[in-house]
Amino acid sequence: MESEHRGCRCRKQGVRIMIARGEKALRTISETNCRSDILFIVGPLSKIFLLYENMLKEVYDKCGYSLVIPSSYDDVAVYVNMRKHGYNICRRSAVHDCIEIYCLERGEKPWSSMLFRREGVLTLLFSEDPEPEDLEGPDLYSTVRAREGVLYISYGVSQPSGVIVNRWISIRINPFDDLLAIIDTTTTPPTIKLNIGGYRLSLQGFGLHSS
Repeated sequence: MESEHRGCRCRKQGVRIMIARGEKALRTISETNCRSDILFIVGPLSKIFLLYENMLKEVYDKCGYSLVIPSSYDDVAVYVNMRKHGYNICRRSAVHDCIEIYCLERGEKPWSSMLFRREGVLTLLFSEDPEPEDLEGPDLYSTVRAREGVLYISYGVSQPSGVIVNRWISIRINPFDDLLAIIDTTTTPPTIKLNIGGYRLSLQGFGLHSS
């Protein structure tokens, strides 16, 4: 458990996060300086790992911290091989500095992860299920400390890619789209920049700082 002092430090310093899905998004990162950034590479990755492994490894190694988010569209052997090659594959949960990461199983509800998240950190929840707000009434999560400090990434269902601002920030990724999201909480106000197959979108504010 982090101390309150650590939580205050996290709020002050902020973080810069990149979420990449697809070859084009990864190539964009390969042309940038991301030595101090946090990178999440979202599956499916079978084709990229087979055809562009050198580029994938270069991108993975150049950023400050990188984590692969597995996809059920891939054979599990892909991630076994990636782990042997030194990739860090998300399993259940991970913590890096001021970020708490949860990789939810299909059908797993996010409420406990939201309710018991640590003070002063940014919580990222990756799920292959549809966005819970699309399926369930608001009464089911009325007690959740949501909105500020929570980023929900839904990446396993066929849906328009984009960002939704409601009780929390939701980034939705079609598993067959090329998408690069850059979340920057070091700026005032915080920003989200999306590149979806060449289409660009920029948002500011919306309570992205840790609560």
